[in-house]
Amino acid sequence: MNTLYLRVCLNGRDVVFPAAKVESVVNVDQSVAVPNVEPYIAGLFAMRSKVLTLIDCQWFITGQKAAIKKSSMAVVVDVGGHVYALLVDAVRDIFDTDANIKELPSSPGAGWETLGSTILEENGEALLIIEPENLINVHQDIAA
Repeated sequence: MNTLYLRVCLNGRDVVFPAAKVESVVNVDQSVAVPNVEPYIAGLFAMRSKVLTLIDCQWFITGQKAAIKKSSMAVVVDVGGHVYALLVDAVRDIFDTDANIKELPSSPGAGWETLGSTILEENGEALLIIEPENLINVHQDIAA
């Protein structure tokens, strides 16, 4: 059975989101900074009469904040009944595939393993599957 994926660029590398977890893709023309929050929270912005928390995906990879420009893009996701916008460099494509999903064979590099733990191969290219929950529930402890 084919699965639909949204292909985006993060920190110069193409990755995918399962399309079933994506509500929409939007332009982020401006955001409002929020004081005293975790460094991966880029701010708040309005989308169709809703206020969304903007998550800086680049921060997880580099430890540095991404610059928000008028042409910035975000992937909107619902995690636990709350809507978030995940800042990405670019949106590339949406495609369906029956490719097998595999566990990461090794660490993809600093910060990348935080974003996801599986890959799919599309046209000979290994693409990390981003799990939006990993970007939202960063400090959530699992009960023993």
